[in-house]
Amino acid sequence: MGEQAKPLLPFLQRGDELQRADPKVAYYCRMFACEEGMRTSDKTPEMRELLSLLVLQLEKTKPSAGLQGAEEDEAYVENFALRLFAKADKLDRGGRRDAKTAKLFYVASIVIETLRQFDVSNGAKHELSDEMAGKQRYAAWRAGELAKANREGRTAAPPPEEGEDESASAARTTGGGGTAGGGGGTAGGGGEEATTTTTTTQAFADGVSAAHVADAQKHAKYAVSALGFEDVPTAIDNLNKALALLTGVRGLREP
Repeated sequence: MGEQAKPLLPFLQRGDELQRADPKVAYYCRMFACEEGMRTSDKTPEMRELLSLLVLQLEKTKPSAGLQGAEEDEAYVENFALRLFAKADKLDRGGRRDAKTAKLFYVASIVIETLRQFDVSNGAKHELSDEMAGKQRYAAWRAGELAKANREGRTAAPPPEEGEDESASAARTTGGGGTAGGGGGTAGGGGEEATTTTTTTQAFADGVSAAHVADAQKHAKYAVSALGFEDVPTAIDNLNKALALLTGVRGLREP
């Protein structure tokens, strides 16, 4: 697969994994990958070939996907993601902090991302609700934490207490507004608020909007999560997106 198409790989993989278990969710994973690929400028021949094959696959699997209206299907995919998240969270809190639980969190974060394809206007991706954005941030962060611990041969630290704000807990555990800092989540505690305020003030001073800083933090966190699964192409893609938001230029290439 060409470098240009590698950011689509996590969604294509989920489509293949879920085809038998849930054809509808598999369809929307592939559809999201297809739409993301269509947005790519200066498409390479490899990307064009991939998109052509993907369109054919979507047409082939559409009859068995059980598609309904956009609202019904969005609710269906969201419910699937929430069930994945709940299962992973239950295993995590029950002490099963292994590679399987990490994978469940990771897949939940990917499926939540596909919700951005619904209710698209003027070519812009749909914004996630605050609840789903918070769960996506937490799932990506927790997947990375569990995968890293598993790779190092140790047991991961317990998850934050239930009821604690997921976005804020992920940010605090990884040091506030660093690579795992969420964008748009509610802050918990005075220290978090102070960090957020300082970051926002500095962002305006540097000519970067607070919204861009929040989005850059989100992509940096996704990069950390992807590295937990040795998914280097996805990590590089998200780091490039973070750099582009902060500097206006793409800064990394895959080695």
